[in-house]
Amino acid sequence: MSHDVYVASSHRNPHLDEVHADLRAVGISTFDFRQHGPWWQSIAEADKADLATFIETPEAIRVFDENRRAILVAQVVLVIRPCGISTALEAGWAAGSGKPVLVWGDGREGESLDTMWRFVLAQTRLHGGRIFAKDQPFDAVIDHLELKFRLGKAG
Repeated sequence: MSHDVYVASSHRNPHLDEVHADLRAVGISTFDFRQHGPWWQSIAEADKADLATFIETPEAIRVFDENRRAILVAQVVLVIRPCGISTALEAGWAAGSGKPVLVWGDGREGESLDTMWRFVLAQTRLHGGRIFAKDQPFDAVIDHLELKFRLGKAG
């Protein structure tokens, strides 16, 4: 499993298909976490969303391990907002592991701006990560990634 970018977001984000297509169109390979579908829904409903039980199910362990490996082999983690807590956890772990993290997109209605994203920004700036302003088009992200890969595989 090799790819340039791990795209992190919510399963409900309406921009994901376009993001993957736009990146792949310029030769940037991506990992799509949605390949598993909404696998957690039946487990969460059956266990009444008990976190301790849920995260120990074989399916949760398998999906976690696969996504963790995908983050480790990616050159960059790209967060597409709106997103949820899973995405924030992935971004924080990736930044702490030395991965550049890029954050793009606008939050959903009612989603608060969280100052804790500064943890990600502070750690990932050392590795070329950044948070894009909400009015910047996705082309700015593509340009940033193309330059990063042209200059030496996102290091």
